[in-house]
Amino acid sequence: MNNRARQQYPERLYFLGALVLIVAIYLPALMGRFVWDDVLLIVHNSRIKSWQGIIDAFRLDFFYGITEIPRITYYRPLITILNVITYQLFGLKPFFFHLENLLLHIANVGLVYFLLRLAFRASPMASFFASLIFAVHPVNTEAVAFISGRTDLLATFCFLLALVTINLRHYHQLTSTKLFVFLTFVFYVAGLLAKEHVVVLGPVILLIDYFQSKAQTPQSYLRQSRSFILSISALWLSITFVYFFVRFFLIKGIGAGAYPGGTFLLTMLTMAKVFWHYIYLLILPLSQLASYQNFFMVVGMPGTFSTLHIIRLVLAIIGVLIFIGLSIILFLTKNCYALPLWWFILTLAPVLNIVPFGIWLAERFLYLPSVALAIICAFVLEYLWQKTRAQNQYLVSGLAILLILFYSVLAFQRSLVWRTNDSLWRDILSKNPHNDVALGNLAELMLAKHKYKDALSYVENALLYQNTVLRPLLLRIKTQVLINLKQLDEAEQTLAQLEQTHYNPARVVYFKGQLALQCGNTKQALQYFQQSSQLAPDLIAPRVALIKYYLKQNYNFEQVRRLALEILRINPDYAYGYLYLGIAEQHTGNPLKAIKYFQQAIHREPKNPEHYFFLANLYDELGNKDKKYLHLALRTYGKVLFLDPDHLDAMLNMGLTYVKIGKLLEAKELWQRILQHDPDNYEARANLARLAKDLLRSH
Repeated sequence: MNNRARQQYPERLYFLGALVLIVAIYLPALMGRFVWDDVLLIVHNSRIKSWQGIIDAFRLDFFYGITEIPRITYYRPLITILNVITYQLFGLKPFFFHLENLLLHIANVGLVYFLLRLAFRASPMASFFASLIFAVHPVNTEAVAFISGRTDLLATFCFLLALVTINLRHYHQLTSTKLFVFLTFVFYVAGLLAKEHVVVLGPVILLIDYFQSKAQTPQSYLRQSRSFILSISALWLSITFVYFFVRFFLIKGIGAGAYPGGTFLLTMLTMAKVFWHYIYLLILPLSQLASYQNFFMVVGMPGTFSTLHIIRLVLAIIGVLIFIGLSIILFLTKNCYALPLWWFILTLAPVLNIVPFGIWLAERFLYLPSVALAIICAFVLEYLWQKTRAQNQYLVSGLAILLILFYSVLAFQRSLVWRTNDSLWRDILSKNPHNDVALGNLAELMLAKHKYKDALSYVENALLYQNTVLRPLLLRIKTQVLINLKQLDEAEQTLAQLEQTHYNPARVVYFKGQLALQCGNTKQALQYFQQSSQLAPDLIAPRVALIKYYLKQNYNFEQVRRLALEILRINPDYAYGYLYLGIAEQHTGNPLKAIKYFQQAIHREPKNPEHYFFLANLYDELGNKDKKYLHLALRTYGKVLFLDPDHLDAMLNMGLTYVKIGKLLEAKELWQRILQHDPDNYEARANLARLAKDLLRSH
C-alpha cells in the first residue's frame, strides 16, 4: 500500500462510519408509515398514480383538488414528478419513499462537505465534523423522516449543488465561467420547482464570492467584480420573476395567503419571537414539535398586553436588531463569521412570513438554514485546532464527538416519533395540549378506529380554539362521529353549521344521506348518495355507501361492480374497491375472478382481516365441489384469526369447514370459543347441538 492509499484508508473509514451512523439514526423512519400530508399527497392523490401526473405537475397547484382546507398556491412540480416515479416503480410502499428521503439527506451531507472545502476553505477534518453535525442534527429529522419533507431535501440538494458548481471555477482556476454559471442556474430552476425557499440563491452566491475575493471592503468588491455581480444578478432576477409570474398567474389553484397575525405589523412582531425559537432549535433542540399551532402567543391577542409579555416582546425585537446589526458589522469588516450569520438570515427570510404563507414555524424550514451551524462549527474547530497545543486538540475533537453523539440520540428519538400518525400527534399533544391541529388529527384517527367517544372528545376540544381555517374540517369530523354515535339531532345541527362554512357541497349531501339512512329513510338516503356522486365524480364515500346498501339488500351486483370500478378509477389503491369487485364477481358466477380481486385487496391491505374473511368464505363455497379448496379455506380463516383472534364469524365458518373434512373436535373447540366471547350466540349453540348428535350417531 503506497503513502497516498494509507492516507485515504482512514478517511474512507471515517466516511463509512458516518454513513452507518446516519442510517442507524433514521432506521425507525425507514420502517415508518405515511403520516400527515403524506396521506393527501401520496396515498389519496390520484394525480401521482398515472404518468399523466407528470404533465399535471407543471400546470396544477401542488395541493389542487386534494385538500379540504384552503391553502396558498404551492408550485412544486419536481416533487410531484418524484412521487409519480416512485409510485409507478414501487406502489404505495412507504419504505421506498422513506429510502429516497434518506438518500437525498446523505447526498446533502456530502454536498455540505464539498461546499465547506471549496467555498469556505475548511480543512478535510473540520469539514468532516461539521458536515456530520449537519447530518445528525435533530432539527433535520422532520425533513428526513416526514416523506412530504422531501420538498426541503430536494430544494436544498439543488441549492447546494448550485453553490458547489459555481465555486468549482475557483478550484479549477478557470478564467471563463460561463459553463459554471449556466449549470448553476439550471440547478436554481430545479430548486425553485422543488420549493420556493431557494429564491435567495443569488444573494448567497455574491456573499460567498465577496469573502473569497481579495477585496477588503464591499465598495472595492463592487468595483473589482462588477461584471460577475451584474451577470449573476440579471440571471437571478430574470429567473425569479418568471417563476413567480408562472406560480401566481398561470397555475390553476391560485390562493392568497393571509398573515398569521392578521396584519403585516402584528405578524412581524410575533416573528421576532419565532426567530429566537429557530435559533434555540438550532443550538439546543431539546423539545421539538411537528406542529407549532397555538404555541406562540400572537401579538395583538388579549394576553399579549400583560407587562411580562411586553417585556419579552421588546427584548426579542431588540435581540433581532442586535443580531442583524452585528451581522452587518462583521460583513463590513470582512470577518469570516459574517458568512454563517448571513447564510442563516438569508435562507431563513423566505419562511419568516414576510410574504405570508400562514405557518408560524416548522422545523423542516430549518433544514437549509442549519447549514449555517455547520459552517460555524467548521470555523471554530479550525481555529481551536490551530491555536491549541497538540494534546488539547484531542480534547477539542472529543467535545465535537460528544456533540455529535448528543445530537444523534435526540435525532433517533425524533425519528421514532415520526413513525406513525398516532405517535406523532400524541407527542405534539403531550407537549402542547392547545394544539388544535393535533386534536383534530387524533379525532380523525379515533374515528377510523371506531372509537367514537374519544373522537368526539378530541374534536370538541379542537373546536374551542375557533380556528376559522380548521373549522370546516373539524365540523366534518364531528358530523361523522355524531352520526356513528346515533346522536342524530346534534349531528343535524353540526351538519347545518358545516354547510354554512361553504364546505364541499358533495360531501355535505353525502352526510345528509348518512343522516337519512340512520333515520330509516332509505329512499331519500339513496337519492342523496347518487346526488353526491354526480356533484363530485372523484368522491369515493357516496359510492361506498351505495355499494353497502346494495350488498345489504343482496341484489343488483351489476351496480356493485360498476361502482367498484368507478372507485378504483378514482383510487387504484383503495383495497375495499377490490373487495367489493370480488363480491360482485362471486355473486355473478365468476369465482376465479373474485379470488383474484380478493387477493388484490389483501395485497393492498395485508393486515385487514376482512379481506381474508371474504376470500376464505369463497374457498369454502368452492370446496363443496372441489375438496382442495377446503384446505385453502382453513388456511385463510387461520390468517383472519391471527390478525383478529376474536373474529367470531371466522370462528363460526371455520368450524363448518372443519366439519366438511371430518375434523369434528376442531369444530367443537372453535364454537366453544365463540360462546366464551358471546354466550348467547345462537348459531354457535345450534352448531354444537347438531355436532353432539352427529358424535352420538358415530358412537
